[in-house]
Amino acid sequence: LFDTLKIYLARKNNFKTVEQLELVFIKKLLNCNKIEHKIKGLEELNKIKRKVGLAYNKEENKQVAACEKGDLEVYWITYDYLVSWVLNNEILETIFIESIHPEMIRRSYPIVSMLVREDKLNKVYLEIIWNNARDAHEDTVRATLELIQKLAVYLNMGSLQFVFKKVNEIPNTDYDEFLLDFLKDYTFSAMKNYSHRER
Repeated sequence: LFDTLKIYLARKNNFKTVEQLELVFIKKLLNCNKIEHKIKGLEELNKIKRKVGLAYNKEENKQVAACEKGDLEVYWITYDYLVSWVLNNEILETIFIESIHPEMIRRSYPIVSMLVREDKLNKVYLEIIWNNARDAHEDTVRATLELIQKLAVYLNMGSLQFVFKKVNEIPNTDYDEFLLDFLKDYTFSAMKNYSHRER
């Protein structure tokens, strides 16, 4: 029914309404009690993020025609709008506080990395994410550390140091093989990040 409505409104060139409805639908899915609905909502949000990335040329600051066959492209949502929407609707809080689940964390990378690249992932958000790496189920800890390691190549210097400080606070007795591997990979990614910034 929702897809039918989208197609109908698109034919009327009412793209703003279509895309606003999509975001409302995503928010409702993310707020559902069932984890499968939450995952579906995050996957739909990731699709919009990917389309916005394709359709929005930030250097020229304008929308460009980039359609995928058999799918509706974004015409109204811009990259900056999506960043603001994610922050204003507390999507990170939903993922990392209200809906803690390893599959949600694994699927969060496109959205979290978008915020990192826009320098919107402040230390408050990093703290929220990091909290899932401590005193949580093993799968949740692993998913969180894997996410942070992937983000390391884009984090600013303050955020990189913040994570190193958090790792340093972990008691030596809590170190295991996975945590040591994380520290090695994170350090490598941080060095790569720093080297890139020095160029």
